[in-house]
Amino acid sequence: DLHRVDRRQRQTCIRDRPEHDSDYSVVVWVQLGLLLVLLASASPGTRELAAPGAEDTEFDEALRVALEAVRQDPDSPAAQHQRGVALRELGRLEAAAEAFKTGLGLEEADPQWHNRLHLDLAITRLKLAEDPTRRHSLRRRDREEAVTLLDKVLSEEPKSHLAHFHRGQALDGLDRPGAADQAYRRCIGIQ
Repeated sequence: DLHRVDRRQRQTCIRDRPEHDSDYSVVVWVQLGLLLVLLASASPGTRELAAPGAEDTEFDEALRVALEAVRQDPDSPAAQHQRGVALRELGRLEAAAEAFKTGLGLEEADPQWHNRLHLDLAITRLKLAEDPTRRHSLRRRDREEAVTLLDKVLSEEPKSHLAHFHRGQALDGLDRPGAADQAYRRCIGIQ
């Protein structure tokens, strides 16, 4: 079972990695980090089987791997994306937003990475907008920024279920029920 990867095997793989071995490129680090993020965000049924605090430990490990990937190649949009996802899942939303923005600012980011970074930055903004301790004006700005980011994603990927869904959430939070309904209907209508 993929969700039951032996933690000792992952740690041994990471610990025994030769420092200058070309077989362990940034791509490997990024893929390992993304795998750790996926493992840490397992289905709710799998999470219930985990020990308390285990989920954060997995994301802490994913963040450590992401930081290593960023250290090796700070101009990698994939590494910045991985760092942002791990930070967001750890609840460090402002730091996650900065990681996604850093990735968007990189010249090497191809359109595919730009869309992923825009989408995940929008999702992070929506999570920030859910924080009741933030001022209303900041929460509104977060939702407006999310709509703008999601519009960019949809201009490149008009059939993105996630972008339409999160756009609906943002518009709903901005008290624009008609526009939110349209976004949800587009999400449902995508084949």
